[in-house]
Amino acid sequence: MSFLEDADFKHYFKMFLISISVFGILCFLFLFVFKDNHSIVLNDDTIEYGHLVRVVDLVESVAGNPVDDSNRISSNTISVNGYEITFDEIDVFKLGAQTITGKYTDSTIEKQNIVINVVDTKKPVIKIKKDIDHRMDLNDVRKLKVDSFYSVSDNQTPDSKIKIKKYVKEESYSYGDSVHLIIEATDKSGNVAKKSTVIYINAKKEKKSEQDVKKDNSDEAKSDNSSQKESPQVQNSSTQNSSSQNQQSYQTPQQPVQQIPQQTQTTTNQPSRPKPSNKQYLFSQGYDMSSAPSACQNDLLSSGFSGSCTPIQDSDGIYLGMQLIFN
Repeated sequence: MSFLEDADFKHYFKMFLISISVFGILCFLFLFVFKDNHSIVLNDDTIEYGHLVRVVDLVESVAGNPVDDSNRISSNTISVNGYEITFDEIDVFKLGAQTITGKYTDSTIEKQNIVINVVDTKKPVIKIKKDIDHRMDLNDVRKLKVDSFYSVSDNQTPDSKIKIKKYVKEESYSYGDSVHLIIEATDKSGNVAKKSTVIYINAKKEKKSEQDVKKDNSDEAKSDNSSQKESPQVQNSSTQNSSSQNQQSYQTPQQPVQQIPQQTQTTTNQPSRPKPSNKQYLFSQGYDMSSAPSACQNDLLSSGFSGSCTPIQDSDGIYLGMQLIFN
């Protein structure tokens, strides 16, 4: 063990340990500086609820290499440095942080995880209805009966879950005043919307005096008495009308009797011109029981000859019209 006590040995051994330490540090630095870094950097890790965004559009660089549209070969795949990275889809309708995994086609490279936050920053929408009468009674304003004045909706929170706060801005008001109704809506994400509208309070209605009330009661009493007096007359009139209708219902209607055209004969002085031909006036030509005899008589008188108008019957005794026969 004498060599351990040798001064030269101690010196060289110490130098050896120092050299080993320096070499280890240099190797570590070399690996740290020149190692292949496959980290993924995002240009934005927060997206709006319901906003359709592709994960590849959020990637800014991979392993220090910038990513542009030429590297985005599909909706969820990036090609860089000779290998491809495929990402999981993100659910834009789910609030909160979501872990997205990027898988490399090179199996020697480990999967990379990135975190993307889906947030809701949009305020609820309050709409004041335009077809609503903004005049109200004072008591209704105090009770805030104003639900028909507005509607509220939100991009993420159901209507029934939106918190509504409504109040009148003015601390004191009375008949005939105009006040400002304030409506506040808060969604589940804490976004607050506020809107106001003007309400006009109706004037106070004047009460009737005792004299006016007595007069109204007197008029109502007179009206009741008048209606009671008219009732028997109306009943009598109804009874008479009913009796008259009953009498009429028992009367037997008389049917019109068709009269048979009578044969007529007219004698006149014979003129020197030739006798005209006989003529028929048939019902089938548009004549009837009245016009056929009349037309026949007129033609006979205007002819200046003697003759007769004779009814025409068929074998069953049915009248067919009239016939003008010259003598």
